[in-house]
Amino acid sequence: VVKALALAKHKKGKDPAFLYPSPPKSTNFVALTHTNFVTKFKSLATKIGLNPQQVSGHSFRRGGATFAFELTENHSLIKYVGDWLSDCYLIYNEMDSE
Repeated sequence: VVKALALAKHKKGKDPAFLYPSPPKSTNFVALTHTNFVTKFKSLATKIGLNPQQVSGHSFRRGGATFAFELTENHSLIKYVGDWLSDCYLIYNEMDSE
């Protein structure tokens, strides 16, 4: 992630990390916000038959923490990459082992 951000053309500290064309296929790019990400995610979930009330942006943090525990035992790295401020990410490791 750090290498990818270093290669990004928008290197100012307050610039968004992720941009997308809006409207699609245009040359106008806007920041990917939490709200528009979750809205699109729920729309796609509906299209494949999932209940959009059962998915959220947190699904990615939870899934990411679970996946990270499968890859490494480095808790500092998991906490850093997942932007966890507390140790609550540890619950996903416990849940996964049950």
